Formats: sequence, structure tokens, C-alpha cells
Amino acid sequence: MRSLALRLAALTAVTLCITGCPEPVTPPTPDTTAPTITGFTPAEGATNVAFDAALTASFSEAISSDGLAASLRQGSTSIMGTFALSSDKKTLTFTPNAPLPEKASLVFSVTT
Repeated sequence: MRSLALRLAALTAVTLCITGCPEPVTPPTPDTTAPTITGFTPAEGATNVAFDAALTASFSEAISSDGLAASLRQGSTSIMGTFALSSDKKTLTFTPNAPLPEKASLVFSVTT
């Protein structure tokens, strides 16, 4: 009888541990989709853009400033200015240091 009581006590202890243990936590699925540019302001091909216009690029999801590269160029010449990322990290704004060149074709590039 004593051996049966010990076996029952051991079986009960195992059962309590199994039912009392927390559920395993599943790690979140990593985001493997790269953000995409959903729009530019002014729009591509826009004409009559103000000389002091700020340029923006909007993204499909928040981006990190780590590894972010952006430029505004007229041919091989860089247009100097400042870049700022919005608080939700979904909009990048370029503000030129000087008026944009008149009648120029400019290329606004962003890579993450």
C-alpha cells in the first residue's frame, strides 16, 4: 500500500507541473517585407514647383534612419538641404538650403 501511495504522489506532482506551467511564448514573426515608397510630394513629373518647396517621400511602413540614404540631384550636382524623418517614421522630408534651380529637372532618391 505504501508503494502505491508514493507512486500516486509522484504522478500527482508531475500532473501539477504540467498543468501549472505557463504556455510557451511564440516569438513574433519577423518583418521580411521591405518598405515601399507610396508617394512623393510634389508628384513625379510635377511642373511649376515653388523654388523653396519641401520634398517628401511617404513609405508603406515605418523606416529606420539607420542605413537611410537620400539625395536631391540636378544631374551629378547635389542640392544641399536637410532631411527629417516624421515622428511616425513614415515620411521623409527634404528642405533645400537655397531656392531650387529654375527650370531644372531634379531627381529625389531614397534608399533604406
